[in-house]
Amino acid sequence: MSIDHIIAILILKQSSSALLCSRHLFLGSLLLLWRRRLGPALGAWVLAVGMALVAGFVTAPGLMLEGRFLYVCGLPFCVLGGLAAGALLRGLPGVDRPDGQLAPGLAACLVGVLCLGGLARAEAAMWKDDRAFHDELLARRPQHILALLRQGRRERHAAEELRALAARVPTHDAAGRPSPQLDRIRRERATALAAAANWLERVRTEPAGRRDPETWIETGLLRLEAGRAADALEAFKMAQELDPLLSGRREQDGSIAVLARATEAQRARAGVLYYGIGRAHNALGRREETASAMRTAATFVPLEASYLEAAGTALCGLQRWGEGIPYLEKAASLAETPSERKRIGELLKQQRVAAKEAAVELYRTAETWYADGNRRRAVEAYEMAFAADPEFVDAWVRAARLRGDYFGDYLRAERYLKSAEAVLDEADAAADDPRREQISKWRAFLHKRKAEDDAEVVRDANREPGDDE
Repeated sequence: MSIDHIIAILILKQSSSALLCSRHLFLGSLLLLWRRRLGPALGAWVLAVGMALVAGFVTAPGLMLEGRFLYVCGLPFCVLGGLAAGALLRGLPGVDRPDGQLAPGLAACLVGVLCLGGLARAEAAMWKDDRAFHDELLARRPQHILALLRQGRRERHAAEELRALAARVPTHDAAGRPSPQLDRIRRERATALAAAANWLERVRTEPAGRRDPETWIETGLLRLEAGRAADALEAFKMAQELDPLLSGRREQDGSIAVLARATEAQRARAGVLYYGIGRAHNALGRREETASAMRTAATFVPLEASYLEAAGTALCGLQRWGEGIPYLEKAASLAETPSERKRIGELLKQQRVAAKEAAVELYRTAETWYADGNRRRAVEAYEMAFAADPEFVDAWVRAARLRGDYFGDYLRAERYLKSAEAVLDEADAAADDPRREQISKWRAFLHKRKAEDDAEVVRDANREPGDDE
C-alpha cells in the first residue's frame, strides 16, 4: 500500500460527515483535472481553495452562517482529500493515458458523489429532526443557538399534536367520569409547553439569540400555542424589528420592492411570521387585521396552501368573497393530499353558495333603494353585489347604468359593462342572450348621454358673457 492510499484512508476516516465526504470526492475530481492540465503550480492550489469555498457556500444554503464558517475551517481536509482522491483515481482505467482522457475516472467519481449526495440529504434531515443529534451537539456546545431553537420547536410541535389529539378524545368515559386519557394528554401537553419555554429561554439568554428574528418568531408561536395571543403579538413585533427585510415596517403588504430583494429563506421566514400574526389577531377577534396578515403571508409564500386557505377564509369571513374565493381556489389546487383537497373544496363550495346568496340579497336591497329614489345607496349596493359574486351580470349592468346616467361617471360605467361582457364570454353565453342585448342597449344609451354632456360643456365654454341676458 502506497503513501497515497494511506492518506486517502485517513482523509475518508476524517470525513465522518457524508456531506463532507461527497464534497471531498467532488473536489478531488476537480483537483485532478486542474493538476494534470496546469501542473503543480501555486495558481492551481489557489483555484482549488476557491472551488472549496464555492462548494461550501453554495451547496449548503440551508445552514446558518456559523455552519458555513465551520465548513471553511475544514478547507485543509478538502485539499488533502483532493490529493487522496487524485491518488486513488490514478489507478482507474483511462486516467494515465498520454492523451489525458479522464472520462472513466471522473464518471466513477461522480457516481460516488451522487450516492453520497443521497446520504447528505438524509444527514440534512437529521440536522433538522433528529433529537439524539441535537442532544449530542448540545452536550458538546450547550449554547448552540440553532440546536436550542430546534429542540424548542420540536417540543412546540409535540404540544400542537397533543392539542389536536385532545380534541378527538371524549371528555368523559362510559360511566360518566372524567376521561383519564384526556387528563394524561393535557399533562403531557403542559410538559411539552414547559420544555419548549425552557429551551427558548436558554436561547434568549444568549446575545446572538436575542438578536435573531427566528428566536422571537418561535417565542411568538409558543405563546400562541399556550393561549397568550397578546404576548405572542409582542414577540412577533420584536421579530419584525430584527428582521432586515421587515425592520421598520408594520403589517407589511408584501410590496414588489420588498419581494424583489428577498431571498427564498427570507420569504419563508416572513410567511411564518405573518401567519403567526394572523393567528394571534384571529384569537383576539380582530378580523380585519387577521385578513391583512394572512394575505401578507400568502404574498410572501404564494405556493403554501395553508396560508392561501387562511387568507381566503379570513376574507370570506369579512364578506369579501370576490377577494377570498380566488385564494381558496388556489389553495385547493395546491393541496398535497386528497383529504386536504376535499376539505378545502367543501369549504370553497360553501363560500361560493354564501357569496351568491349574499349577492342576491344585496341586489334586492339595491332595488329597494332605487325605488325609494336613493340612487347613491342603490349603486353602492349593486357594487357590493357584484363584489360578492363577480358573475352577477345584472348587478354589473345596473351599476353601470346608475354610474353613467345619474352620476356622469362614464368611464367606470364602461368598465362595468365590459366586466359583464367578460362574464358572459367566459360562460360561452349565446349571441342572442337577452343580457347581451341589455349591455348593448345601455352602452348605446350612455354613449349618447356622454355625447350630449360633452356638447353641453362645449356650448358653455363658447357662450359669451351676455348671452344669458
